[in-house]
Amino acid sequence: MLREDADATADVVSSVFRGEDEVNDEDLDKEVRALFYTLEQQNLLGIRRTEYKFEGQTRRAYFWRMKEMRDEDLERTLAGISRDDLEAIKVYRALPQELWNRGKN
Repeated sequence: MLREDADATADVVSSVFRGEDEVNDEDLDKEVRALFYTLEQQNLLGIRRTEYKFEGQTRRAYFWRMKEMRDEDLERTLAGISRDDLEAIKVYRALPQELWNRGKN
């Protein structure tokens, strides 16, 4: 994947998740949903299904979430990215979650 494509994909995913752990599939438009299915095939996103009752009927809701990745899996997935970029990604991943949540409050 080209760097520009990867940046655009990351921007879309970031704007959809907005710092949340999960995103309701019903809230996605068809283009984003298609992207998410592609990312699921690449083992970057996962989906959780839950069932609930609504007006006496059993319904299903689907929620997308980003998968946790080990460093080895990340390296394999990002094989086309330079070593420097990969090291930078590892640094960001090592930062505590509370640092990422600071701007939400």
